[in-house]
Amino acid sequence: MLEASLELYRDLSVALRGLITRLKADAGMTAGDAKETGKEVESALASHRKALQTVLDLEASFGKRKQAWADGASELDLDAARAEIAERLAVWLAEG
Repeated sequence: MLEASLELYRDLSVALRGLITRLKADAGMTAGDAKETGKEVESALASHRKALQTVLDLEASFGKRKQAWADGASELDLDAARAEIAERLAVWLAEG
């Protein structure tokens, strides 16, 4: 899941850089084109932020789990895992 999130983040970064380049090149665009391009940039920025937050959340979660194992936790906390999954699904459904 982390690898897929990182790949999505890389793809969105490339797309965002492309939009920024296009904005710089299209300084003389019409008002309608500027509004449409602005919507594209806004959408790309929102997607980029969501992907970055997902990557950061996953890395933090892995770090916490790794530390718990290093501290001697030999059993999985299934209740905590269920709660985390439910929370993530609720956020995902709310954003979708």
